[in-house]
Amino acid sequence: MITVARTTVQHVRRTVPREVRELLAVLLTAALHLSWPMTGLSRGLLVVPLIAGWAGHVWITARNDPSAMAGWGLRREGLREAGLACAALLAVAAPVMVATGLLRGAHPSPLMLVAVAAYPVWGLVQQLLVQGVVTRGISLLPGRWGHPVVAVLVSSAAFSLAHWPDPTLMVATFGLGLVLAPIWLRWRNLWPLAFAHGWLGTLLYYFVMLRDPMSGYFTG
Repeated sequence: MITVARTTVQHVRRTVPREVRELLAVLLTAALHLSWPMTGLSRGLLVVPLIAGWAGHVWITARNDPSAMAGWGLRREGLREAGLACAALLAVAAPVMVATGLLRGAHPSPLMLVAVAAYPVWGLVQQLLVQGVVTRGISLLPGRWGHPVVAVLVSSAAFSLAHWPDPTLMVATFGLGLVLAPIWLRWRNLWPLAFAHGWLGTLLYYFVMLRDPMSGYFTG
């Protein structure tokens, strides 16, 4: 049985392009993310294995194909330029969200510091899936299907739908996608996007949605 499974996996790797396999894995990840609340289990029990699983995929793939890292945007090139663009985004959006929260009486808990430190890790995985797989995959399509505008709109919509049914998160992630996807297409570097995603997400929860995402994260 193990031999058959191993042979099947090897056959799939040889016959199905990596980009297609990764897109299917992204769809599976999104399905798990959307259906997880029905299990009644804590969100952390899903997120931690997903981070580990995608980290393992990156490590194994990079060992067999070193160019894969650059293809995803996990590289040094473009770091400064993408970092400056993301810094500008943070400089505009962060004060607005903080001011909104303070006017509404927001009182962030000390766990916000944990979110500030940890959220970019999950943000990196999400941006890998959205930009490194979806945006990149669409941009590689022939003709008008691969136009940058199409890639930005489709990946942003997919990013938004992955946060269904929360309307605030859906609107926020669609807007964030409209900004981050062009940055990725221009400089092909994921690292600054992960921090922008994590820090803006933290501020959104604590100052706009007035929710503590870390409370009960591992206890349900």
